[in-house]
Amino acid sequence: MKFRTLFDIFTKVIGAVVVCIIVVSVYNQSKQAQEISTPARAERGNFPRSISDTAPSLNDPVSVVKIDSLNPGNLWSLSITAKTDRVTIKNVVVNRGCKAQQPPQLPQTLKFGQTSLYGYYFCDPIEVQVTTDQGNSTFILGALTQAPVSVVRELLSPDYWRLTFTSHVDNLTIKNVIVNRGNCKTQQSSGRLPQVIQFGQKYMATVYCNPIEVQVTSDQGVSTFKLD
Repeated sequence: MKFRTLFDIFTKVIGAVVVCIIVVSVYNQSKQAQEISTPARAERGNFPRSISDTAPSLNDPVSVVKIDSLNPGNLWSLSITAKTDRVTIKNVVVNRGCKAQQPPQLPQTLKFGQTSLYGYYFCDPIEVQVTTDQGNSTFILGALTQAPVSVVRELLSPDYWRLTFTSHVDNLTIKNVIVNRGNCKTQQSSGRLPQVIQFGQKYMATVYCNPIEVQVTSDQGVSTFKLD
């Protein structure tokens, strides 16, 4: 009788273990299926330097493209294209108030498919609000970043590069910049740190190496960018 009781207990334990294994297996398969069906996040914080486009809404009467043209890293222009039969552009606001070197002559009416250039801006236009006769449209350009700041590098000569840091938040204090884990000489082109920059404003530094890794310390934490 005692032997049978022990056998029954052993059988129940084995059954419970088997049930647990089945439950864990089903859970893992469900989790893997969910990960496969969910698109991977884009790598953030390393943006193309020449041309950046938006992911426009189908309801927007215009589309906006920013172009780093004449002098890469310094001057940007905006290319705005009409997506309706006729649209009148009344106002363009970049980075909540960044001024253009050559203010656009507005209002301007465009027909479907027509494009007009606006600028030039000394800030990297990461947010553009376009007011038309059909309402307001806000475009987020190059905003794929997990950090409060984005970094763009530019080769100036075989010996040195320029780094341009753009704030994606209001009142960002940049406290320190470390390039290539401290193995690179850095010259602070925009003045000594710390520096406070507003949304869309930029801070520049010259480095005497190929900056493949940049660590930015701000009042909002530490952000590390892999540029190569």
